[in-house]
Amino acid sequence: NLILDETLSHIRFLEEQVKRVDEKIKSIMDSINDPIKTIPGIGSVFAAGIIAESGDLRRFRGHPQIASYFGIIPTMNDSGEFESILNHMTKTGNSYGRYYYIEAANSLRRYNPVFRDYFQKKFAETSPKKFKRALGLTARKLIRIYYAMKMKNQRFNASLQTA
Repeated sequence: NLILDETLSHIRFLEEQVKRVDEKIKSIMDSINDPIKTIPGIGSVFAAGIIAESGDLRRFRGHPQIASYFGIIPTMNDSGEFESILNHMTKTGNSYGRYYYIEAANSLRRYNPVFRDYFQKKFAETSPKKFKRALGLTARKLIRIYYAMKMKNQRFNASLQTA
């Protein structure tokens, strides 16, 4: 019982520490003006991670280069007329940024109707590993929309869903 009590007290302590860090991140994010904060479904922690890992987006020619930088692109496995349908995500480049984009996309598929509809559409397409594929494509959509918002200095709205 003593060991279980001590373990539980450690867990409570760690949960309190996480809460304090989240509150600090939120207070810092309140002072930052970035369009990603206007996307419903992205919390302050994911927004902070994306902003920190993306840096200045003007250094990229476009959203495909951003996706490539974070390794959120499929591998190419073609030879002659053969085209593979079992392509994996390259997972090269910035792994921290990839984590934030993928997790933010996962949050958006649950809480944002624009991204939920897109995720469901991609999930319904026939392919192996439906969930991972749909989540990766949703992260790519987030990159496209965030890039367009940042370049035009716009807030999020549903009309950007075709970006």
